[in-house]
Amino acid sequence: MRKAKAGRERSQSVRGDSFFYIKFDVLNLLSNIMKKIYLFLFSLFICNILAAQDQDYKIVRDISYTQSKDPYAVERCKLDLYYPENAKRLPYGSLVSRRRLVGR
Repeated sequence: MRKAKAGRERSQSVRGDSFFYIKFDVLNLLSNIMKKIYLFLFSLFICNILAAQDQDYKIVRDISYTQSKDPYAVERCKLDLYYPENAKRLPYGSLVSRRRLVGR
């Protein structure tokens, strides 16, 4: 009787251990798949950044947008523009009396 009982306990522990190993293998497989997905997404992100650097941009600095004679306003009310040189139609936006206007 004792031997049979020990046999049952051993078979249950083997089943439990095999379930643990199967679960561990599945988690390990999922972990490897997620690593590959993250690496793929990261490489797409880097390629997108590198492709965006191909355009030449022009910078126009210190455009005054005030007609005031106040020296503080003349010093502070400046605009800098940064735009691609070869673009034909640039998007623009402005704020007029608390309304946002965006167009092409």
